[in-house]
Amino acid sequence: LLVGAVGLGPDRSLSYMLDRRFWGRGYATEAVGAFLRDAMARFPELDALEADHFTDNPASGAVLLKLGFRRLGTGLGASKARSTRAPNVLYRLDRSALDT
Repeated sequence: LLVGAVGLGPDRSLSYMLDRRFWGRGYATEAVGAFLRDAMARFPELDALEADHFTDNPASGAVLLKLGFRRLGTGLGASKARSTRAPNVLYRLDRSALDT
């Protein structure tokens, strides 16, 4: 059973998804938090990560904020699950935010 996935793109962008059946249980925060700690330990040259979420998914923004990301602004994002670009919110996490 695949509950979700977390990954890091070559542009240092964090991506994650969670099956809708498991939303609202804290799994995303737990999984992404563990992934971030592991990625920072494995890749000492990784000084920052970026992430975004579509504006119609504010719960994803709550996950990012809980994990120390700071909001940078808004933009338009693309996704294979969407036929057109859509408004999104941009975030950044500096390594120092995890070291505290």
